[in-house]
Amino acid sequence: MTFFRIILFFFFLFLSAEAKNKADIQRFCPLLEEKIKKIKDDYRAPGLAIALIKNNEVIYTHTTGVKENGTDTPINNETVFQVASTSKLLLTFVIAQLVEEKVLSWDTPVHKYVPELEFSDKTANEKITLIDLLTHRVGLQAFTGDMMWHLHFSPTELIKSLKHIKFKSCFREKYAYQNSMFAIAGIMVERATQKSIEQLFNERIFKPLNMEQASVGMDALKPKFFGFKKANFAFPHDIRDGKVYTKPLMPHMYYFPGSSGVNLSIQDAAKWLIFSMNDYTHNGKQYLKKETIDFLRSPKSTATISDHDLQFAKERFSKTSYDIGIFESQYGPSDKTKLYAHMGGFNGVRSYFGFIPSENIGIVILSNYGSMRVSLMPEVIRNTFLDWYFDLKGIDWLERIHGTELKWRSEHKNHRTLNRLHYPTAPRNFNDYTGVYTHKIFGNATIEHKDGKLIVQYKGKNIPLTHWNGDEFDMKPYHLDESYNDYDVCPVYFYLNTQGQFKLYIGNMSEGVSPYFEKTH
Repeated sequence: MTFFRIILFFFFLFLSAEAKNKADIQRFCPLLEEKIKKIKDDYRAPGLAIALIKNNEVIYTHTTGVKENGTDTPINNETVFQVASTSKLLLTFVIAQLVEEKVLSWDTPVHKYVPELEFSDKTANEKITLIDLLTHRVGLQAFTGDMMWHLHFSPTELIKSLKHIKFKSCFREKYAYQNSMFAIAGIMVERATQKSIEQLFNERIFKPLNMEQASVGMDALKPKFFGFKKANFAFPHDIRDGKVYTKPLMPHMYYFPGSSGVNLSIQDAAKWLIFSMNDYTHNGKQYLKKETIDFLRSPKSTATISDHDLQFAKERFSKTSYDIGIFESQYGPSDKTKLYAHMGGFNGVRSYFGFIPSENIGIVILSNYGSMRVSLMPEVIRNTFLDWYFDLKGIDWLERIHGTELKWRSEHKNHRTLNRLHYPTAPRNFNDYTGVYTHKIFGNATIEHKDGKLIVQYKGKNIPLTHWNGDEFDMKPYHLDESYNDYDVCPVYFYLNTQGQFKLYIGNMSEGVSPYFEKTH
């Protein structure tokens, strides 16, 4: 009798843990839509699109909201979104093909195609190869170059400036996410093939997979037929002065197309995800060898994930690494639930692609509301779906992620305010701060005293400063560039050195061997 009970126990345990099928997921989708509505409304997102894949088939798509805030232009399956850093997935695939074709190798020296690249680190200069660019292990501070990118530095200007930036760690020692290194990888590809990223993606991805709305660059998003037909495009949105704000399209967001220059509809994004999940096979044709895929999807850099990182919430994520152009993590308690994924976010957009091979399940989310500092909505939706799929309970992910975001913002604001209340300090005479300040990377910034305010003159812009406390001021970062939002804090400090000269620190222009602007006039 005891033996029979044990058999029954394991039989029902097997049934309860059995993978969910297409019908199970589709029955859950109405509830998922209710949850998505709540998540979208709490974030105040204008719109989003989602697709679920099971066994190489799109089993569910859902679009909600509008292409532009304040309008009645609904998002549909053909609405095109900017996908930001998930463009890296496509670049990695093309590079893998070029490696198989022996046009490139993973160990191709970067200087073979980008001889003008120079780092402040001698070892990196001598040894850096293509695979180093694609695995976030060069040794620079995370997101090095992004400040320059936001300020419209061209690829040539950005590469020229890298020699002025200190390394955070030894070459190949630690993980630190870099958009600029993928940008350089894209340049290598273009020079090696004598083709643009746009040409390569069209020839090798968009046309073979029949991705009809897919494109690279800003021009594809503009209205056609002399303006009589408006493009089916989801405008980017951010938060400005506490309100949802429609942002203009910005050319510099496409300066590095291999890193962040792709535009996709949800139906085309689903085609790409199915292709990836099916080991890059389409209509019976294999586009990459198995050994290449295994190499792409094996850990290259152990990702240093903070306990406070809400994109990889510690309650569910472990063993996270960056492979080649993709993150790999364990989701939940089972080591069988290996999740391959990439996220994207910039200038008012978010995207997410993820799949779990053991379940042959995938999810893609596109939204015209971001960046990461504004919205972790895709991560809330992802965790909500995967918890249901794997019967993991106990966490309200909207509260856990979005609630924590709101709490941290409030705490940061309160901390600064309390510090000012406890140690209130008047500024110096504003005329003491005026003059021309120079930075090795960002050039000249002039401080003027006008109508009782300090003004930063930079690249033709006159940006007002608001006094905060003592020698500390605040700048609205979106006055510096439209790509910033309310949550991109930009403190401005004046420091008096031992020679009695002021140095200037501007938070969003602080990359370099020294973060300071030195006073020159």
